[in-house]
Amino acid sequence: MRKLSTNLTFFWRLYAIVWVLFFPVSGIYWLYRYFSFSETVFDPGKLVLFILFALISSVFVHFMLGKLKNVFLDGDTLIVSNFFKQIRIPLSEVSHVDNPDLSSLQRIKIILHIPSEFGEEIVFAPPMFEARETAELLKKQVASA
Repeated sequence: MRKLSTNLTFFWRLYAIVWVLFFPVSGIYWLYRYFSFSETVFDPGKLVLFILFALISSVFVHFMLGKLKNVFLDGDTLIVSNFFKQIRIPLSEVSHVDNPDLSSLQRIKIILHIPSEFGEEIVFAPPMFEARETAELLKKQVASA
């Protein structure tokens, strides 16, 4: 069995959770400070900017990091894990494998014919500097399956 995803996948998923949870917690603290200390001046402009930044950055972080999976290649089967559940996907169910994207993680998408428990796309980040080789290996394996 060969691990295709980076060992940092758990860290990246944890980072995404912390990033998204930071904004509600800091927003509640900000409201608490405003209502508990009367000398604090309320600035609606700052609130609007905070909410916009929170929404935009949280959506971006979720789509870049929150969907990452651990992926292993075991013969003609992919083993995919989201740290809570692990599934096996035969390579014959893979429609195609995308080339690494242009992000710093060089994420690779595996598109399935039939949606799995994790959806129609499996996204993972390969180890650093191994993205092209990993994508080519997967493409060869899918072509021969």
